[in-house]
Amino acid sequence: MQELIQWYIDIGSTSGEAAFGMVCAALIVLGMGMVFIYQISDLFIEWFKRIKPIKINKVQKIDKIVEVPKYVENDYNKEVLGKLKVLEKEIKSLKEGDVKL
Repeated sequence: MQELIQWYIDIGSTSGEAAFGMVCAALIVLGMGMVFIYQISDLFIEWFKRIKPIKINKVQKIDKIVEVPKYVENDYNKEVLGKLKVLEKEIKSLKEGDVKL
């Protein structure tokens, strides 16, 4: 590789026309390499799409239905219900006392 680079430098330094020709050749080789890399990467991407590594199955009919309770009794809910009942009694007593709410 070093010999090739040294030959490239020697030929390029002999005359301007040879240097220009070698630069043009290098650009052409670079362009061809880029097209080659694009084609290969495009083939890999198309292949990866075609093999479909992740498969999504359709949902099957559900035989068993599980009911979820809508309301669960716990201490906090009981406390809140107790406070609501107290508030309802207060509102009723205020309405009976001719207080506009």
